Order: sequence, then structure tokens, then C-alpha cells
Amino acid sequence: MNIDLLIKENKELSEEKQRYKEMWFTTNNSLAKYRKLEEEIGCPLDVRCKVVPNSYIFTFGTSMESQEIITRRKVITISQEGIYILYRTASGEERNMILSWRAYKNTWWLKEDRSE
Repeated sequence: MNIDLLIKENKELSEEKQRYKEMWFTTNNSLAKYRKLEEEIGCPLDVRCKVVPNSYIFTFGTSMESQEIITRRKVITISQEGIYILYRTASGEERNMILSWRAYKNTWWLKEDRSE
């Protein structure tokens, strides 16, 4: 009787192991797809999800004295190509500009201290 019980438990454990194996492969395949998508976009997916219209991002530039400046910019719209932002020129004129997703952490960030 004990042997029958052990055989039954072994079969159940084998079935459970197979289910976990299938879940692992499914999860791993999904992760590979997301990583490939991030490579195509040039920006992490979680960052792209955090950028929404009317939020702010920070851009890097240089002043006339060649000093580094960080400026807060308002997000207008989001597209496949990148982020459309609104900015004001030195003369006070409002203009739009697009920042590519690939420029993330090169010319724009989510936080002023560039930590994200």
C-alpha cells in the first residue's frame, strides 16, 4: 500500500514539475519578446510607460558659455518616433520639438538628477 501511495505522489510531483517547466518557458519567451521590443524602441518599456502627456521630462543642453544646463520640458504628445515637447525660446516664442526614444539618458531623463 505504501508503494502505491509513493508512486501516486511521484506521478503528481512529475505533473507539477511539468507545469512549472511550461510556465518557465512561457515567461522566458515573453521576457525575450519584451527585451527585443526594448532594443527596437531604444528605450526601456517602463520608462516609455511613465512618459505621459502633460508630464515633464528633463533635457540636457549647453549654454552660450558652454556650461551644462538641465531644463524641465512639458510633454505634449507621444508617438512611435518619440516625445513631442513644448519649449520656450530665449525670445519667449513657444516651439515644439521631438526627442527620440533612443536619446533616453543621452539628452533627456525622467528626473532632474538623471537617476532615471
